[in-house]
Amino acid sequence: AAPRDVRKLLFSATLTRDPARLAPLRLHHPLFFSAKDSRYQTPASLKEFMVACLPGAKPLVLLHLLQAHGFPAAICFTNSVEASHRLARLLQLFGSANVAEFSSRLPPARRAALVAQMNLPPGTPGRVSLLVSSDALARGIDLPCVDLVVNYDAPRNIKTYVHRAGRTARAGREGVCYTLLQPFEVKPFKALLRLADNGYVRSRRVDASHLEPLQARYRACLAQL
Repeated sequence: AAPRDVRKLLFSATLTRDPARLAPLRLHHPLFFSAKDSRYQTPASLKEFMVACLPGAKPLVLLHLLQAHGFPAAICFTNSVEASHRLARLLQLFGSANVAEFSSRLPPARRAALVAQMNLPPGTPGRVSLLVSSDALARGIDLPCVDLVVNYDAPRNIKTYVHRAGRTARAGREGVCYTLLQPFEVKPFKALLRLADNGYVRSRRVDASHLEPLQARYRACLAQL
């Protein structure tokens, strides 16, 4: 028989304070402990950047960042399953053979296999180095190898940003998070960050000269989508 005295420990990067959502846990005289002063906080070892992109330039900026930094393990987040599918296909056509789509419409066995493939040591045959995902990967999945997170689509709220960024810089490791923004998204994104008292996100500019060499190949790939 199950013990009558059960102690529950609940850990969360963005724990809800909504009583209606906590009620199903059946907590009796719960105690709340916080390791941080702010409700929403990213790891201290995380470097955060936002990049304002001209209309239509986001795919090129993403390609430049991936090529320039050569991160061995990365996650790229979009705001929909359809966008993840299209972006993953574009990157594969561009020549990134170790790119895979990760979304909620994949069967559980396939999602588990992709996580296992990404956790393989660098250089291992069959290893996936970049997962393009909707927010199916933003929480609840442990990928300690991730060095880079790219928000290809701006997160809709601060909780989503914290969960996405928290896929890297885990357990004291270093990590980098880029958020790609269209010009009209910059101001709302800064307002979102203020909700978390986050003054650590720095602006980074990608010069057009870095994107020009990618244009011809990018247009050829678009024609194949």
